[in-house]
Amino acid sequence: MKKTWFTLSILSLCAFLLAFVYGCQTSPTSSGGGGGTAQSQTFTSSGTFTVEAGVTSITVQVWGAGGGGGGQANGVMETSWPGGGGGGGGYGKQTFDVISGDAYPVTVGAGGAGGVGYEAGHNGGTSSFASLISAGGGTGGNAPSGWGGAGGTSTATINENGETGKTSTQAINGSGGNGGAGGNGGACGNGGANTVSGSNGTAPGGGGGGGGYSEYPSHTVGGAGASGKVIVTW
Repeated sequence: MKKTWFTLSILSLCAFLLAFVYGCQTSPTSSGGGGGTAQSQTFTSSGTFTVEAGVTSITVQVWGAGGGGGGQANGVMETSWPGGGGGGGGYGKQTFDVISGDAYPVTVGAGGAGGVGYEAGHNGGTSSFASLISAGGGTGGNAPSGWGGAGGTSTATINENGETGKTSTQAINGSGGNGGAGGNGGACGNGGANTVSGSNGTAPGGGGGGGGYSEYPSHTVGGAGASGKVIVTW
């Protein structure tokens, strides 16, 4: 009887040790105090961010949208050039102290539409996190001069301007200008070759390419700028 009791006790102790070492453990969760695994929420469209319990600081990244490329329709004005490329959206990054349960509006800028025919590209929209941080969109590519649009900017503590769109090449049989790349973001759209429309920018924030040369009444279209983005990390 004593031998049986001793054997059971040893087995119970072994089972306890195995359960302690290999048992189910709770995964670490993020917190504002640090030490946990970082988590993030990405916004590709506008919405609201609500601070989770225990979070005391967040890092926000914002990308402005790209401007659209200019179009082209030669013959309306014989001096018109192929469309200029749209500017890339700006980029900003900054850390903020927050309080659990607070809600912040998030705005994601829409990409600028490309110009149709004898029309400049449309400007890209601004992306923002409440009134704390924002990044401007790129300017649309010009028509008929063919100048590229300016890149967007941000006043965040860490920031990068979007690239300026490229100016189109020669007026007759020329190509549209390439768009500008987004600051720390998406690639630009290529300008269209002779009689070819521009291509769209890549998200986040790439500017659209300008439309190539075309004889009126035909026309080319500038590529659309890419939308912006917002990422919140805690």
